[in-house]
Amino acid sequence: MLNDEGKLLQFVLEDDKQRLKFVVDERQRLLVINDQGMQAVSPPFSFKVLATFEPHRSQRLSLWNWTSRLVTQEPEVNLILREYGFHRQSLWQFLSKIEPVQLRSMEQQFSSFSTQKIEDHVRLLTILRQVHQQYRRQRLKSKSQEPKKNNNNHLWEMMLVQVQQQAIPITSTQALKDELIQIRKFIDHHRRNLYQSPSWERSLIEAVHGSHFNDLEELEQRRIEEFYYHVEQEFQPYYRQMRLQLLDCSLETTILQRLTYLRNSSSSKLVKQSAQYLSALRYFYVSGLPMREIAVQIGEQHGYQVSRLLNLKALREDSQRQMLLLLHNLFIDWVKKQAAAEHRQMWEEQPGIAIQLLDESIADIRNMFAQAEAEKYDGHHENNSLVAQRIRNFCIGE
Repeated sequence: MLNDEGKLLQFVLEDDKQRLKFVVDERQRLLVINDQGMQAVSPPFSFKVLATFEPHRSQRLSLWNWTSRLVTQEPEVNLILREYGFHRQSLWQFLSKIEPVQLRSMEQQFSSFSTQKIEDHVRLLTILRQVHQQYRRQRLKSKSQEPKKNNNNHLWEMMLVQVQQQAIPITSTQALKDELIQIRKFIDHHRRNLYQSPSWERSLIEAVHGSHFNDLEELEQRRIEEFYYHVEQEFQPYYRQMRLQLLDCSLETTILQRLTYLRNSSSSKLVKQSAQYLSALRYFYVSGLPMREIAVQIGEQHGYQVSRLLNLKALREDSQRQMLLLLHNLFIDWVKKQAAAEHRQMWEEQPGIAIQLLDESIADIRNMFAQAEAEKYDGHHENNSLVAQRIRNFCIGE
């Protein structure tokens, strides 16, 4: 520690009336001075917490929540918790991140499972990952979001159907979970042994089976997680403030681009439609008229002609793309003006990282437009989604 004059002081802790003095030697090793003299020790975890704590970065950042975040990221802490049966991730989340090829390699080398058992485990994991990907695609397209617990039960049922189709001898979701728990226990045990093995042995295993403790990868991952934390604490509130403005801008841009396209067309039919477009949009979103009645109001004969004119599906899709682009631009502006220097450098080196950091905002935008998409099946055209409300506001203002 340094005093006000910049002189190096000893770092002193009180521990049951024993003074523990820490110093750093010329080789940057941490030494503790006690009754037996100087002894090199591993830096206490609290040193890491204090060294990385930056309270000026956010008003919401406290030493308590920063400590909690670092503890949850510490590999050894998670290994110890898993050893005693405590898992931060659900069984489904944990296994969805394991590669089937990786599991086969580990079980063949380090388990006493039979060849058939290993193949069954690989097939189970493959099915789980397939169902997981299918669920994620459905969730993006779904008309409504079910409670998580219901989705989870549905996933197990979906997986059980596929398991039985492949003649794997499992007859219930509970039996399926029990078998997958057995896989997780094996992986936990293997990783614990790997962590405790001598460094030369660990390096050899990592070279053959893939690294679980690669220091450079772990450091990079932690840098990303710290960046993600600042995005959550600082950018996400900013996005929520700008959310309606981004939505309004994306809708207005898309509608006016469509109108400009019709007006500037060389087709007289499309030019005629340019005079009908905003009126039809207003009748649909403000008056709530069905397509056939809108057709009468704008001088057409059939409802399908209005549907083609409005092309609401394209309007929603183009507006969603426009809003995602505006989100990306908003994030870039925030990074350049507000983010720490190391985070700006990380973004400059890996611009694609924005997709990972903005997953929450991207999901929010997609869900917003998914709700608007669901309303097309409403025969009464109530149009209560946020997207519909903002289109209605635009039409009223025109």
